[in-house]
Amino acid sequence: MLSNKNKIYFSLENFYLFILFLVSFLINLYYANRGVFPLDSFLHFDSGYRILNNELPVRDFWIVHGIFPDYLQAIFFKIFDVNWIAYIIHPSLLNGLISIFTFYILRLLDVNKHLSFVFCIFFGILAYPPSGTPFIDHHSSFFSLLGIYFFILGIKKKKFIYYFFLPFMFGLAFLSKQVPAIYIIFAVSLLIIFFSIIRKNKNLIIYSFAGTFSFVLLLMTFFKLQDIELKSFLEQYILFPISIGSSRYDKFDPDLFGLLHHFKFILFSLLPLLYFLIFKFKKKRDFFKNDDFYICLLILSFSLCLMFHQTLTKNQTFIFFLIPFNVIFGIYFLEQTSLKKKNIIFVTLFFITLFLVTKYHLRFNENRKFHELNNIDFNNTIPAELIDQRLKSLNWISPNFKEPREEIELVKFLVKTIEDDKKNVMLITNYLFFDSIVAKKLNSPSRTYDSISFPSKDNKYYNSYREIFINKLKTKEIKSIYVFDGVRISQEQINYVTHYVSKNCFDTIEIKPEIVKLSLKNCNDLN
Repeated sequence: MLSNKNKIYFSLENFYLFILFLVSFLINLYYANRGVFPLDSFLHFDSGYRILNNELPVRDFWIVHGIFPDYLQAIFFKIFDVNWIAYIIHPSLLNGLISIFTFYILRLLDVNKHLSFVFCIFFGILAYPPSGTPFIDHHSSFFSLLGIYFFILGIKKKKFIYYFFLPFMFGLAFLSKQVPAIYIIFAVSLLIIFFSIIRKNKNLIIYSFAGTFSFVLLLMTFFKLQDIELKSFLEQYILFPISIGSSRYDKFDPDLFGLLHHFKFILFSLLPLLYFLIFKFKKKRDFFKNDDFYICLLILSFSLCLMFHQTLTKNQTFIFFLIPFNVIFGIYFLEQTSLKKKNIIFVTLFFITLFLVTKYHLRFNENRKFHELNNIDFNNTIPAELIDQRLKSLNWISPNFKEPREEIELVKFLVKTIEDDKKNVMLITNYLFFDSIVAKKLNSPSRTYDSISFPSKDNKYYNSYREIFINKLKTKEIKSIYVFDGVRISQEQINYVTHYVSKNCFDTIEIKPEIVKLSLKNCNDLN
């Protein structure tokens, strides 16, 4: 039986877990309602809805990344119905789970429970809330982190079963977005090989390989059940992204000073880990045999991979959660050194972290910088339910319009225009919720409307996409293609459509500056 002291200790830990989950869940839920950047905010809304209606990614519309969040969102829609709340419960739940899992790992390492709780609160504030809505980079990062946690569990608990399930986490991370998952998978794979050689235990590799094989087998079975061709998946999800992503590597010429300045606080948070490695190797040359050597390398690898990914993509920075994450693991490692005045150092680290968490919370959560809303007056938001009841609880304002009511009226006008069109239509837009609210199928050939979703003529996969596009126009008997992007439609945006079919197949009609209708005519391409 547990003593009274142990009961209190156990109850406190459970209380911390409950509060941690609740805070992490609710803070994401709250900020997800604060404005929109249509492309990013609704990235998996329509695709989750389309899956429920048997329109599947890869098979029925072209994708470049992120099929796992689509299917996961479809499950949330199935449980809670198709609405905004069901949409943001998804990332809020993940934010809560990754926060409590981080707390569990820290307690497994015997980090002070009070300190672990506070730093995991910090982590939950900066993890998913900068986006708030389901986003592929976040899913890829956090499922990769779960894979790292399984590695740590295998090290500390001496159970090989964790290495079996580790590839499942990395597999889901890769199916969320290819990068940063692939960078982290590569780094962790090297560590697993090195770890197994040092420990002279092949079981680590055997179990990891068995887990990888099992995951791939399950994925192939899933594709078979979903009638998704492996060739199409490889082409859309792996080969086409490589063909457009390789140019980023070729042009990769980082500004070292700029990077140091941009990531200065993340790099600062890594100093305790680097000090720990240097200190330990000075004390003991064979420290590479120690468990904590690998745990430290795992944390370092995760952070460096995310920084590399962030540098290469040049998107809005979402990885400031690494600051409290690195600092709390740094405190764990510094405890094992003979550093003088540790308490003063730990208190200093705590207050620096508190300051930085507050700084980035205000910038990315309150001001919504990740969604380009940092110059927006949130007092002007209006209820998105004015568009449709399914969007209830969302406070609408976006970077596209200073007056959100104008944008909402434009959206409602497009809905009515499409519904009044009695013929079959196709809608190409970055407002990825129309499928869910318009009373007819919209037959979009791609999930998103941007340059990377439409292979250019000089791309080797141009013909593959063109075949899918023309086949959809024919089989669905499409008579009109509507193009809408919330801003004045340029000729370049129209070309995303027309460079797959001859210009003599369309009559271009400008309904409004922001809405263009391409009326299809008889032509050789469509016969």
